[in-house]
Amino acid sequence: MKLPIKWKMRGAARRRGDAGQAIVEFALVVPLMLAILTGIAMFSIAIYSKISLQSAANQGVQTLVMSQVLSSGNPCTAATTTIQTTTSLNSSLMTIAFYNGTPSTGTAISSVGSTCVKIASGTALSVQLKYPCSIAIYNFARSCKLVATQTESVP
Repeated sequence: MKLPIKWKMRGAARRRGDAGQAIVEFALVVPLMLAILTGIAMFSIAIYSKISLQSAANQGVQTLVMSQVLSSGNPCTAATTTIQTTTSLNSSLMTIAFYNGTPSTGTAISSVGSTCVKIASGTALSVQLKYPCSIAIYNFARSCKLVATQTESVP
């Protein structure tokens, strides 16, 4: 059975008119998808930095406590060296603080580069690390500060 010519034309005309629709949809969806993917990547980098910072704080407080127990040199210098070598983050941007007790209730025992005071057994020691971060998605940028704190008791 042969189809009438006008039916053939109607289908061809419809197909020709739909050809540009896919390009328009693609042009509308791609920027949105790229923004979402970029946001996921930037957020993942921030999460990685937070995990790395927390790991460095954990290693630093362990070194600080063990150096206090073993009385081997300056515990704050040993802890600072451990923190800076443990993390893959830029250590020149990192702020390191040591506390007798927790950072919210304790007193600072040393700043980086100075000598730590000897802490009595049973006292809690804390290391607090701060690191700047920024999340930028195209023209939208937000700065933030990652904070990692770890506390352990001197045996």
